[in-house]
Amino acid sequence: MRLSDIIRKKTGQQPLDAKDVRKEPQFIPSPRAPQEPQTQETEQAPQVQVQDIQKLDSAEQVYSEAIDNVKKFLVNVEKNKLDINPLLNVARKITALAVAGNEELLVLCSHTTPDLYLYSHCANTSILTANLGYAMGYSSDDLEKMTLCALVHDAGMIKIVSISEKPSKISQRDFNEVKKHVAFTKELLNNVNMSPQMRVLVNSVVSQVHERKDGSGYPKGLAGEETNVYAKIIGVADVYEALTHPRAWREATLPHEALKKMIDIAEAEFDINMVKLFIEKISLYPIGSYVRLNSEEIARVVGSNPGMPTRPKLRVIVDSENKRVLGQKFIDLGTNSIFFITEPVDETRLRLTDKKLTLELKAKRWWVKNI
Repeated sequence: MRLSDIIRKKTGQQPLDAKDVRKEPQFIPSPRAPQEPQTQETEQAPQVQVQDIQKLDSAEQVYSEAIDNVKKFLVNVEKNKLDINPLLNVARKITALAVAGNEELLVLCSHTTPDLYLYSHCANTSILTANLGYAMGYSSDDLEKMTLCALVHDAGMIKIVSISEKPSKISQRDFNEVKKHVAFTKELLNNVNMSPQMRVLVNSVVSQVHERKDGSGYPKGLAGEETNVYAKIIGVADVYEALTHPRAWREATLPHEALKKMIDIAEAEFDINMVKLFIEKISLYPIGSYVRLNSEEIARVVGSNPGMPTRPKLRVIVDSENKRVLGQKFIDLGTNSIFFITEPVDETRLRLTDKKLTLELKAKRWWVKNI
């Protein structure tokens, strides 16, 4: 069954048209941003001034800055008093690119950091969060806040890396230890300078990212509307990012297959319409993933066509004889009816005669500059 058919069966609705994405979808309640509580406390003077975004940096610059700042934060937050503003600056830049409709940043989300997955996981989740939040109709101010929360949502995992980096699937006992990372995150955030209002908001959101609609999540087993809406959005992005990237004990799931899994569990664990909108935003064949065409060529998805989730924009990498395509060959399935996608593929498992290309495709999954 095609993924579009699964969505239709689960929701009883057709996939969104392009014109519906930019306006607030009727099947999603009007966004109600969590309100920052009023307080008489005086904000601490920031050590780093938050930047006023006058022009957009390139997607690669922003992604690199996100990885670098998340890494610095996680490495130093246990032993040093830090300021939230470097990460808030990153959140603002990610938000600016999301609002501008920049798809290059989504392409970069396919990367994993080789030294520790957690750096890229936090950065990637924040980018996916900003894009989903924007599709839901949130303002830039709200997007910056939820994106900031996403950047630090799993900070506590830095204290249990020995478990998360095990080469074998973790046991139930280990998983019970992993659940403690939520409390560790809040503990680490106590060492970060931010306004009292922001602290309350961030603590509330990060403590609920792993809660689920049916009450099966943790740490408190919250259900339904008990969970902060920012946390729900980050939760969807978090699960998708985790599925589509490798861990020490498993390989990455193909994006197309990950979306199927999310649809299967969405009715119980997530807001099904939120997941549907997420899929509409990133496409059934997400940017950065690879597909096989009816011509037997292999292509990388480089762009989406709103309202046409099965007809993205492609760059052909391998020809029908399994040879590298010289030069740049692009196909826009939105305007070219001759070609269509037959299946998603794992580019690292292709049997190519060009060994150098094989290595290049494997290397592209890792965040190493100039690859």
